[in-house]
Amino acid sequence: MANSDYTKPYVDSSVVIAYVKGEIVLAADGHTRVDIAEQLFSRAQDGQYFIYTSALTISEVHKVKGGTELADAEDESIIEFLRNSFIKIINNDRGIGEQANRLSRKTGLMPNDAIHLASALYAGCDVLLVWDKRFEKVKHAGISIEQPRMMGQLKLMEVEKKQKK
Repeated sequence: MANSDYTKPYVDSSVVIAYVKGEIVLAADGHTRVDIAEQLFSRAQDGQYFIYTSALTISEVHKVKGGTELADAEDESIIEFLRNSFIKIINNDRGIGEQANRLSRKTGLMPNDAIHLASALYAGCDVLLVWDKRFEKVKHAGISIEQPRMMGQLKLMEVEKKQKK
C-alpha cells in the first residue's frame, strides 16, 4: 500500500463513468477527471489497494448526469471494466438497504446515494470518492467523503502525458 493516501477506497458511479468515458472536466485540483480516475484505477491494478463499489454502480452507470443514456458499447465496456479483479463489488442486501434508509433520512441523501454510503461503511472503506455535490452536505458519516484527486508522486508516464496537454 505504499505511495498511496488511500488504503481502501470506495468509488461511486460518477468516478467509473469519468474513467470509461474519458471525462475532460477539470476537478478541484486542476487535473482532469479522467486523469485522476486513471491514476486511481492504475494504482489498484498495480496492487496498491482494491477499489470497492456497490452492485448498484453496475446499473447506475447506464445514465450519466442529466439522464443521458450511454451508448450500448459504452455500457458494455463499463460492465466489462467492473469485472476486473482489483474491483470488489459490494452486493446490496437487506442490511445495506436498511442502513441506506436510515442514512437517507439522517443525511438527506437520495436513496441511491445512501446505498453507496451504506455499502462503503459495510465494506469498512477509509474514503468514499465521489464527484457529486449532493454528498457535500454529509458530515460525520463515519467515513471520509471527498472528490478524487491526484495522489503522491506521479509516475513518469503521467508527468509526460500532462506535459503534452
